[in-house]
Amino acid sequence: MNNWGDEVIDFAAACDPSNTVEVTGVKNPRSFSKEELQAMEQVDFVNHISCATNGPGGVLTSNVPMTGVPMSAIVEQCGGLEDGIDTVLVSAYDGWDCAAPFTAESYIDDAYIVTKMYGEDLTDDWGPIMVVSRGLCGAMNVKHAKTIEFSQTSQPLPPSMLGKTPRSFEIHRMNGAWFQNDGVTVKVGETTTLTGAAYSFYKVSGGIEQLSFSFDMGQTWTDFKIADTIKDYDAGQWINWSIDWTPQKAGTYIVKVDGIDGEGNHMENPVSLVVVVEE
Repeated sequence: MNNWGDEVIDFAAACDPSNTVEVTGVKNPRSFSKEELQAMEQVDFVNHISCATNGPGGVLTSNVPMTGVPMSAIVEQCGGLEDGIDTVLVSAYDGWDCAAPFTAESYIDDAYIVTKMYGEDLTDDWGPIMVVSRGLCGAMNVKHAKTIEFSQTSQPLPPSMLGKTPRSFEIHRMNGAWFQNDGVTVKVGETTTLTGAAYSFYKVSGGIEQLSFSFDMGQTWTDFKIADTIKDYDAGQWINWSIDWTPQKAGTYIVKVDGIDGEGNHMENPVSLVVVVEE
């Protein structure tokens, strides 16, 4: 979406199809047009985009099919990084940037210059060129990309900064949501299927290694190792789950889901669902 509005920026200029993205801090600095990028070898992938301010159980999240050129291929086209480079900052024609410099090595890994989503050229709200870094929150992606500046600094800011924001701008590094609404009604003795999704910003704290479910307000948990249940798990996408439950007693239940990432961190707030069980 357009964050600023036409009264703040020249939106037509920001999404001009002739705009190029300039790469600096490399041995052969150059600009790439959309046509030049699309003439390079393309990679199709699915990228999870989630808002940095998505609260527990929030649904501001999506898996999006994208097509683009790996940042590693772009750097190679430019002859590699200049000596001593350790930081990268990406900015846009609409004045946005990726919020802070990142370590160049970390950013290049799993970053792409994207020109298509869902198999179609980017719309004006996104393009013509977008820079995406998988494993980070949506705000770190840069629409209407203008510059990719590799540079040298004595104190680069690592991606882990995302997990250390003040409570006024909370970022949940691992989160999830139920696809049912609170108050969903089921019957005693009948098996019901509950569904939802979970994701992590894997460049901040690692991919999800385990999901756990509780049907007694967190008193006991049933654990599922991701490696045992999902073949070729891609940490850059959300996980869809489906779990069967057969309640044996009427009442109101708080069903919870928790996750554990590769560093042993739990969700800050296990996501709850209110389920009403009737006779």
